[in-house]
Amino acid sequence: MYFWNSWASLHDNIKLIVCGSATSWMIKNIIDAKGGLHNRITHEMCLRQFTLGETEKYLIAKGFPWNRLSILQCYMTFGGVAYYLSLLNPQESLVQNIDRLFFSENAELRREYEANPKSWTVY
Repeated sequence: MYFWNSWASLHDNIKLIVCGSATSWMIKNIIDAKGGLHNRITHEMCLRQFTLGETEKYLIAKGFPWNRLSILQCYMTFGGVAYYLSLLNPQESLVQNIDRLFFSENAELRREYEANPKSWTVY
């Protein structure tokens, strides 16, 4: 924060863009936080996840050979979040993708959700 407040915020050619899919974290630590970035938000852009139909179109366009049941299960797992869908490999089955993304060593999404459900925030 010191870097931003003492140097970066003084330069018009530097913009801080914060984005992510963890809504509760973003609200708590950026939007409602009273720290160094307090009251400095100039714009919020809410991006919605794909619908089931949009997810199907996306996967077909990316060459996924999955049937509609697999696409539905994919939607139930990844919720139509574009970033998550971009990590899927059309050469693998849905189960193989889930195993690679969540459970393999150094899995891309291994820390996406905390193991303690009591810490989850539902909106």
